[in-house]
Amino acid sequence: MAVETPENNPPCCFCDLPDDLLAEILSRLLVKTLCSLRCVCKKLYNFVSNPNFQNLHHQKSKKTPMLFYLDQSFIKRGSTRINSCKLRGMNLDGDLTYDTSLYAGDQISSCDMFEIVPSYSNTDLICLASSNTFYLCNPSIHQLVQLPDVVPSLYCYDDMRGGFGYSPTSDEYVVIHLTFDVSSIASCEVLSFSNKTIGAIDFAWRKFDDKLLPYYQFAEEWGILVDRIFYWRVLNEEFFECIISFDLDEEKFRMVPPHPTACFTTNSEGIDHDKSLSLIDLKGQLCLVDPSHVAQDQTVEIYMLMIDEKKKNETSSSWTKLFSFPLQGFNFKVQNFVPLGDVDGDGDGDGGFLFYITNGYQVEDSSEEEEDEEPYLDYFLSRDFVRSVWFHDRQNNHFRKFEKDLNLKVASKLNMISYLCLHTDNFFKIRNT
Repeated sequence: MAVETPENNPPCCFCDLPDDLLAEILSRLLVKTLCSLRCVCKKLYNFVSNPNFQNLHHQKSKKTPMLFYLDQSFIKRGSTRINSCKLRGMNLDGDLTYDTSLYAGDQISSCDMFEIVPSYSNTDLICLASSNTFYLCNPSIHQLVQLPDVVPSLYCYDDMRGGFGYSPTSDEYVVIHLTFDVSSIASCEVLSFSNKTIGAIDFAWRKFDDKLLPYYQFAEEWGILVDRIFYWRVLNEEFFECIISFDLDEEKFRMVPPHPTACFTTNSEGIDHDKSLSLIDLKGQLCLVDPSHVAQDQTVEIYMLMIDEKKKNETSSSWTKLFSFPLQGFNFKVQNFVPLGDVDGDGDGDGGFLFYITNGYQVEDSSEEEEDEEPYLDYFLSRDFVRSVWFHDRQNNHFRKFEKDLNLKVASKLNMISYLCLHTDNFFKIRNT
């Protein structure tokens, strides 16, 4: 039997494809796969490393982001201390695509639990917070950068509040940290950087004067950045839920006009999360998600902040209804609705809205809990919150549930919005060294 040789049966060389066809094929692959392909040959290394190709890949990836969530192992029940932490990613079909350990061994043995700082204006980087420290992470290239420590709050020492986002106007990524004393938001510090900075990035916090808000305001959740303005849901001295903003250019806090159906009354224990509002950036505009009527008519109202173009001031602006989001198609009664982000899709009709919902809980017997356990997580661990993540296909008006990964079910029950985020696969490298 004749032995075939390369001369009489030449192999099909992947690298011999035309550049435009090669770019079309490679741009559909994950960054982690492309990083491995760079080791195959010099041509693939140069091709994948080319900024034009990386930009093409980024533009395609933005249309089909992945859902990332934290999977943390706690030292014991009821504790906020963890001994391992993974950042997991799923595509819109519910398939696990990334499974990255943030730390291992002694590096994390004494660490508090992580939170994801939600951001709708940026999905390239993931901002994490833990114990008065922020981290920037790009799971696509397995990079984790620790930012300089922040000034701890006198009130709620370990409770981090602030925000993270991207400003297209200044082409900057911005992290903000709020410091609280016993009566108000006492001060804030801002760290900003651009990936176009030549050389290593010198991370440094800019600190602003104390007593920026002299009256009682306490932010219970992370804020969001809409261009150059951060927004937070806060509690005032009468425990009413309000919205404040911080303009990065003017370096001032302002009160935002109240929601058209009035603020929700809360109690001294904080915001009633089953009736609370959600702030979200939709197409570069601040929008407010009102789930207050979802338990009655299974409809979520979306409002947009209309800023006065003459005065350019939120205090003289108003809210207008953008659209209603129907949830009547579910076979259970939705109690709460929290948006995770808007997905453009790749042009084949798969664009839609990603969100998680709550449909009640069941109280479990917690009589066997140890007396010395910390109570921080008992509220979540002793109740079975029926939370689930869903994707709404706009074209077909179809709802699809993420349920292939058991850990995602656990994360959506326990972690709520600060443990879930959208991420765009990208080659973004933070040049801090």
